[in-house]
Amino acid sequence: MVGDAVLAGFVTTLAFGVAATVLFHRWAADEVGPARARWALAAFLLYPCSFYLFGAVYADALFLAALLAAFLLVERDHPWLAGLAAAVATGTRPVGLAVAAGVWARAVERRGGWRNLGRRDAGLLLAPAGVVAYAAWLWARFGTPLAFMHAEQGWHQAPGWRTWMKVEWFRGMWRWVTRWGVLDPKGLHLLGHALVTVVALALLPRVFRRFGRAYGLYTAAVVAGCALSTANFVGMGRYVMAAFPLFALAGDLLSSRPRLRVALLGASGTALVAFTHLHARNLLIS
Repeated sequence: MVGDAVLAGFVTTLAFGVAATVLFHRWAADEVGPARARWALAAFLLYPCSFYLFGAVYADALFLAALLAAFLLVERDHPWLAGLAAAVATGTRPVGLAVAAGVWARAVERRGGWRNLGRRDAGLLLAPAGVVAYAAWLWARFGTPLAFMHAEQGWHQAPGWRTWMKVEWFRGMWRWVTRWGVLDPKGLHLLGHALVTVVALALLPRVFRRFGRAYGLYTAAVVAGCALSTANFVGMGRYVMAAFPLFALAGDLLSSRPRLRVALLGASGTALVAFTHLHARNLLIS
């Protein structure tokens, strides 16, 4: 339609980024109220890695739009449509299986227990279809349904104890302390992504208390699953965007703290501009 692959990727990312923004605001308005939802949306859009939603040719925008649609449709009691949206999310990346578990848990929570689920809720069983279809295509195309895991070996991210125990991160931090220097961007890069992970994990108890068990379990699964999949925490900056209840929690907390709100959103927005500039210069951000 547009005659250029890069432009097509940009337009696609932008379209799904706008969709994710609208869907997140609608979900947050239902959960924390319209006033606090505005600050949640501000925290979401001014997050330093949110530029991945508005032009960078990555799958994050599609993933977020699909998972937010799935949860919103569950809340609006449309299980079949929710199952289809969740299937898109699970087909986007392996951690999308957390979306399937999340929408199932939320449906059970809304119904008051497994025994209260009806026939129409069977639509939620479509959620894993995306990752199953993707694995089948990989099997047909490359001879293995886990080709994505083999590809990660080239990035030194293959599953195993070295990745799970963050051996590469500790090595990088040791080089930062002994050779690179305190202000070297390599060390700051590694430290920043690790800090994002720690903050996200530290906020989990508040997510459970504020949004309930289903959203708490979903957030924990996304953060922990992504953290385990990276050898040095790099990527967590954008991966935590999928843990959208964290941003609703931020809006909830910032709504009654004007000074903290100005400082935090100002700093976050400044970092967003800086990171966008660095990404445009082809420097690795997340």
